[in-house]
Formats: sequence, C-alpha cells, structure tokens
Amino acid sequence: MDGYLEIRILDPVADPARYQAELAERGLDIELSVVATGPEQVGRVIFEEVASDSGPAIETIEAPGDCSATGNCSVGIRVPVDFRSSARVVFGRTPRSGETAPAAPGGATEDEKRWVRKLVGKQVGEVRRAVAARGRTIEYRAGADSHKVEAAVPEDWYVTGAAPRADRTVVLWVAKTPGTRGP
Repeated sequence: MDGYLEIRILDPVADPARYQAELAERGLDIELSVVATGPEQVGRVIFEEVASDSGPAIETIEAPGDCSATGNCSVGIRVPVDFRSSARVVFGRTPRSGETAPAAPGGATEDEKRWVRKLVGKQVGEVRRAVAARGRTIEYRAGADSHKVEAAVPEDWYVTGAAPRADRTVVLWVAKTPGTRGP
C-alpha cells in the first residue's frame, strides 16, 4: 500500500520494544502495546488514541463478518507514512498462563449471537423490521473499507455480515447484491 504502513499484530508475544523501534525508524511516534483480553478481542484493536487530528489520519482496518460480540471488527491500523502526530494503539492478546483478562462489558448472549448470524443473506427491509421488533438500533456499514453509511439504506439491499454490540446496536454490513462487500 503506497503511502501507508499497515500494522497488524501477528506475533502478540513479541517484545513491544521491537515494535517501537520499527516505528521510530520510520519517524512515527506511535506507541503500540498488547494486553490480555477475552478470546473475542484477541488480535483486535481495543483502544486507539491520537494526539491531534491535524494532518493525515490513522485508519482502522476492519474484517467485516469477523466481528466480536461488541461489534469490534478492527484487526489493524493503516498509518500514512507522513503521519506526524502521536498515537497510542492497544491490541488484544491471549492471556498468558496464570493471567486473567478483564471481562468484556455487556457482551451479547449466545442466543443473540445466533439470532444476529441468521440475519445475513436477508434483505435490509426484513432485517430492519426484525431488529426494531427486538428494540435494537442499526448501524450500517458498506464497501470494501467497511465505511459507516450515514444515508438511508434501500430496503432491497442485502445484509452481508452482522454483529451485535453491547449498546443494543446491531452492526450490519450491506450491499446492493448478496455476497458482495460493496454498494
């Protein structure tokens, strides 16, 4: 990816100093760390803080359809090579022997996860009614970059991925045709 550095933690037990040295060599002031998490957050970005919003922004890399019960689909970050602010990013990892991970806040029940998975492949209109009947709200995402959709989503579009979030929101990935990721 020209102009960007993609960061994913593939070796969560590696020495964090190694990550810092590699970023510093590229002139980037980004502190990366990994912390023990529950199984659904392993390999995901669980915290991101950027000092200012001036200049090019860090983007989140998401894996639609591979989301945690809280709706976290982020598996990495894309950093512009000319990023000049500072940032702190925390990834989740499996707890070491004898270590415990903090509990995830308000995760979805197994029944709710099963219900949400059954929404995939259906048309948006049908899903919209089913989600409302359960007293939930919807956040729509579309495209290969999984961007949030602010405009009205047509009822005849299809749900290509779904994940419940702890705040009673269901995140839906939608597309004009079934089985695709884009509008």
